[in-house]
Amino acid sequence: MKYEEHNNNRDALVFEAARVYGVPVNELARIKISRTEMGKPFFEDFHIQFSVSHSENMWACLMGQGCCGLDVQFIKPCKFEKIAARFFGKREQEYVKTHGSDGFFDIWAMREAYGKYTGEGFFGHMPEFVDSSGSLVTQVEYRGEVLSLINIHLKDDLKCVGCFKGSVNDDIHADIQIEEI
Repeated sequence: MKYEEHNNNRDALVFEAARVYGVPVNELARIKISRTEMGKPFFEDFHIQFSVSHSENMWACLMGQGCCGLDVQFIKPCKFEKIAARFFGKREQEYVKTHGSDGFFDIWAMREAYGKYTGEGFFGHMPEFVDSSGSLVTQVEYRGEVLSLINIHLKDDLKCVGCFKGSVNDDIHADIQIEEI
C-alpha cells in the first residue's frame, strides 16, 4: 500500500508518523506496508521499523532504526485479578494483588509491547515481567539479546511501554510527540 493510495486509517496514521519522524514525502510515496505471517506490520525495503498501538481515542506509533514494540492502555475498570490469574505468571499475579489495577495495567502493557517486538503477540512466549524481589523488570532476554522495557508517562490514566533492543545504559534517545489526529 503506497502513501497516496492508503485506504486503511491505521496505515495512514503510520505514514503520518513517518512524516513527523522525518521521512521525506518523496520517500513515503514509494514505501509499502506489509505484514508478517503473525500480522506484525513493517515497511518493505525501508530502514525504519515501527510499532503501533491504540486504546480508546489514543493512537501511538513508535519508530526507529531497529525492531521495537509499543503499547498504550488506558486504566479502566475490569476484573483484573481474574484476568491476571488466567494470563500472568505467579510473580505477576502477586504484583497485581499488591498494586491493584495500576499494577495489572503495568504488566499488561509490558506484555503487549514485548509481544509486538517479537511479532508473536500477547499469546506468544512470555518471560516474567516481575523479578524475584517483586519489582517490575526493565530488561528481558529474547533470542540471546537484551531487550529494554521503558515506561513512558504520557497521562496519569494511561500506561505506555516501549520495548527495544539494547540496555537502559545504552545511549537511547526517544522523541515523544503527542498530536491530536
